[in-house]
Amino acid sequence: MSQQVKMLRQSGRVEEAYTLVMNLLNNTDPSDFSYIWIQRECSWVFYSQLRNLDFADDVELVYFKLNEIIKLGLGSSESMFWDNLTKLISFRIDLYENNSTGYISLLNNLPLEQMKRSDNYSWIIRKSHSLFKADTNYCEVIDLLGFESFNEKDFEKFVSDTGKTIMSLVEQIICAYSKSLTEGSFDVNNPHIALINKEKVLAWLPKLDQLSEGRKMSFPDYCKAKLLVAIDLKEEAKIELLKFIKMNLKCFWAWDMLSDLEEDQNMKASILAKALTCSVKEEFSCKIRLKLANYFCSISDWVNVKY
Repeated sequence: MSQQVKMLRQSGRVEEAYTLVMNLLNNTDPSDFSYIWIQRECSWVFYSQLRNLDFADDVELVYFKLNEIIKLGLGSSESMFWDNLTKLISFRIDLYENNSTGYISLLNNLPLEQMKRSDNYSWIIRKSHSLFKADTNYCEVIDLLGFESFNEKDFEKFVSDTGKTIMSLVEQIICAYSKSLTEGSFDVNNPHIALINKEKVLAWLPKLDQLSEGRKMSFPDYCKAKLLVAIDLKEEAKIELLKFIKMNLKCFWAWDMLSDLEEDQNMKASILAKALTCSVKEEFSCKIRLKLANYFCSISDWVNVKY
């Protein structure tokens, strides 16, 4: 009978296949040898139905079908099914552009634990990062997808079509996740004040270390410094920032940040002067020049003020 289900499904008569397979599933003892074959055919019927749904308009039907897949209890060894389901979801992610709330709802209805074993899962992470990296819900999206399913390629830098070397997917996620945490969320009573979730920052720091340990990455130390500043651990931030500066002497932003952490005014002025030796747009260097001008005014060095 499972062969009949397969024939109906492959001929496009999916709803007939669904009626038949559900009848078989509900009337077959799970200990019966034929049950696993019925279960497999049932999963492909569910997949065919899901593929035919409009993820934007048929939201409740999509969730219902995903719930049926979960309840079916198909084993993780059925890799072909999970690979195809994961690929299908990756093709639908673009529908959620500018709708991170809807996407989070979808993720909460997906059998992610089984999908994470698929080689295609990396594409879901990559596309999710690309779509939501500037979204206020970015951290929640990445938390749901998990940090344990990166493959080795996700840690490798890659070259764009223009020949530019791009940081690895994992490093991009580290930077975007850290940036989202440092920006915080806005207080509903005072939208000009960002609220930093210190607990979440502290929970993220060891994960950041774990992801970057032993890897050739450029920005984890800088990200850690920014995070530590956000939760007012300035001395710890300075240590991380100096580690970054040793490897990136020409990074204007790092010197600028270090000047904000330095309390000794003479040392601060030296750091600002070093920042001005870095290549940066004039609109950014103006900020440094103003800081230096204030310093020279404070010591009555009027000759250097005009520069």
